[in-house]
Amino acid sequence: MSIVHELVDASEWNVIPVRFRGFEALGSARNSVVYSPEFECLGHRWRVEIYPGGYGGGYLHSEEGMVSVYLRNCSEASIEVKYSFAIKNSLGYEVALKKHEKRQKFGSLDRGWRNFAERSKVIDALVEGALVIEVRLKAKAKGPSSHFFGENPFCKAMLSYFLDKETGESCFGWKMGANQLEKLASVLGQEGLVHIPITGVEPESFRLMLYYIYGGKLTKKDFEERSKDILEAANKFGVTNLKLEAESWFVRSTQISTKHVLDLMLYADSMSCALLKEVVMDFIVANRAEVIEKISFGDAPGSIASDILAATMRKDSDGNGDEMMCTMRVSQLRKVLHQKGLDIDGSRETLIALIKENA
Repeated sequence: MSIVHELVDASEWNVIPVRFRGFEALGSARNSVVYSPEFECLGHRWRVEIYPGGYGGGYLHSEEGMVSVYLRNCSEASIEVKYSFAIKNSLGYEVALKKHEKRQKFGSLDRGWRNFAERSKVIDALVEGALVIEVRLKAKAKGPSSHFFGENPFCKAMLSYFLDKETGESCFGWKMGANQLEKLASVLGQEGLVHIPITGVEPESFRLMLYYIYGGKLTKKDFEERSKDILEAANKFGVTNLKLEAESWFVRSTQISTKHVLDLMLYADSMSCALLKEVVMDFIVANRAEVIEKISFGDAPGSIASDILAATMRKDSDGNGDEMMCTMRVSQLRKVLHQKGLDIDGSRETLIALIKENA
């Protein structure tokens, strides 16, 4: 059984219904645990652990007749989230709810409640014999700090031109005489405008791209409202750093499901979005049984085999050393290239080849 959820935005609550079928038949012995299938949310893998007859012994034990419920982070990396559990009956009424008002850090240990709900109340709320627990997760609302996309290079480039003797004089006029300044003003103030048609790009995203090119910093709202359009505009006109930043936001705000995974893969391949493609591959590996059953990869790019192998090997690799370069995260590859002053855009294969050429 697979578990899916809809991720609208990382700053919003993500609601994942988790079902335990045949709950009454699971028994009521203390410390008898039942695990849900793993599911993905906020870039991590999770599972719910229930103790139908309660958990523990001695001091840390649940009260008699209580069901214990815990949430475990199955990914290697830690994450801080707000979380809650809720049970609704067949009519949609909430009959049990536990939540943490403050963010909790999930590392290798699970978190939850020993005395989550009375077993009798849980049984009364079963839906066709299944216990349905709504897992609600919310991450800290912040920008995509974990994805590497580089800085806006405009200010550094302008300072370089300004300090250069030749370009400083000709472009900025800091040593120009009066006649040269008048001539420059005349050219800039001449009547008549040359109209250059711009096609194939959304107007507001083009405006935002120009704002970025001239040193502006786009806001969280800009990316939330049109990350895909900004990505496509930046890709069309070669504004690499903006493209990669928009890609990072697009990855964070996009729902990945079996239904749309092939479309996202083809889109990532056509736009050379290595980070998006990496996330798609991670999803395919994590949900391989369902993906193999429902998806035909006849139209998939030829590199899919190596991408899937890299995604499969990644969790077993520390990503250090040239011999493991093929399993490094895209953000790691981009950081290596950035440190060498090289282009950080392109497919995973392009990034690896560029690093090897300049080793």
